Amino acid sequence: MQRRILAQIKSSNPNYRFDLYSVDWSTGTASLTGFGGKASEVKFATDLKAGDWGLRVTSTGTVGESYSIHMNAASPADTPINGKAAKLTSYSNNLLYTVIEYPNGDIKVNGTPIANTTVANPNLEWSREFNFSSGGSYSSRSHDVSDVRVKSITTPVKYTSNYASSDNAVLIVLNADTLFTYFESVYSSGNPPYHSSSFVDTSGRTTPRRLDFIDMAGDPDILVYDLDTKKVIDFVSNLNYYYAKGIEPQPTVVYYN
Repeated sequence: MQRRILAQIKSSNPNYRFDLYSVDWSTGTASLTGFGGKASEVKFATDLKAGDWGLRVTSTGTVGESYSIHMNAASPADTPINGKAAKLTSYSNNLLYTVIEYPNGDIKVNGTPIANTTVANPNLEWSREFNFSSGGSYSSRSHDVSDVRVKSITTPVKYTSNYASSDNAVLIVLNADTLFTYFESVYSSGNPPYHSSSFVDTSGRTTPRRLDFIDMAGDPDILVYDLDTKKVIDFVSNLNYYYAKGIEPQPTVVYYN
């Protein structure tokens, strides 16, 4: 299987470079592939075939400074569709993680499929419900994100909030047409009894509704996806009542190198 390869040499010496060679052990030869780069350049190729490979580090000038090689070949190659090839959308500083969007809309993190940008993603639906009752009175509040449309995905992060946490998550930025529903209800058994309910979200608009250009113009609406459990664990958005009203502090996010 062909792989995609992302590589970089890091050094304080700008004269250093690396080159990839194909190794043939039967003849004892190594052939230059044309894939390589200078210090600090991030190089990307889409057609690394199965086989034996070697890296050669050289200098076009002085030597003596240390260097490190960073490489990621976790993502499979693809066949272009209608002339459109996969694109590298993001990567971590040390190239441990890559995010690639394929011609069919699939987004993969280090080769693991997460979402598709062209269709709805039922695996990314999320809901949160709160219910409280006491002495014949009750209150309830619910959020639902469904028919999920995806704009982009980050590299893995450590995510911490009052509601959820994960040491291995990605942030999924929602696109327009994602369906959002908010509902709250309060009942008090006084004399006379009191009841109210509302589908109006924190932006003042009635749900269920689809995210639109107004939502897209503001802060991003983000689903937090745990890569280990393969489930959405939080919704970071001004549409989340608990964050919008300051009831819960904003989450902390630490990106991995």
